[in-house]
Amino acid sequence: MSTALTRVLRRHWLLALLLLAGLALRIVVQLAYRPALLYIDSFRYLDDVGAFFPGGINPIGYELFLWPLLAVGSLTSVAAVQHLLGLGLGAGIYALLRRFEVRAWIAALAAAPGPKLAALAGIVLAAAVVVRVVGVTLVVPAAVFVLLATGWRPRDGQLGGPGAAAVPVRRAAGRRPQPRLPGAGAADADAGAHRRCQ
Repeated sequence: MSTALTRVLRRHWLLALLLLAGLALRIVVQLAYRPALLYIDSFRYLDDVGAFFPGGINPIGYELFLWPLLAVGSLTSVAAVQHLLGLGLGAGIYALLRRFEVRAWIAALAAAPGPKLAALAGIVLAAAVVVRVVGVTLVVPAAVFVLLATGWRPRDGQLGGPGAAAVPVRRAAGRRPQPRLPGAGAADADAGAHRRCQ
């Protein structure tokens, strides 16, 4: 092990431990759902691979993600890459928080999934052929870029952050926009995905 790597691990040891624990958990999930977890939506995504029709019901970006992976690998490859994206996303959140001078242990705990039901369900969904993990992986870096490019500071979000989180609005097919409680969207999405596969 190089001196530089040793120095990095010593400085960010808590993040390294959490990433290692997350990797172990994801390996268990990967082995439990081989080659991948398939929902009803998954078959539509797989059928659309190679078509790249932007007017379809499914996002074309996920088809572009699936196409090279399935060309050289299998559904197992798709799930494995999505798990790696999840770990990379956690490391990116940690790096962003440290950039804003958040303490290392707070940043590491904030970046880790933790024992929350919705977070653990998200790890399971990383083993599924669904767009959620890839979508979040694209949205979060875009938001980080905007924050850094505009010189955003943590205290700038003290007023806007809670207000934005308090009443998100969800638009479901055939339904009116509904106010949602904070944190309810992810749990509802996970529960809905499980109901569709029953």
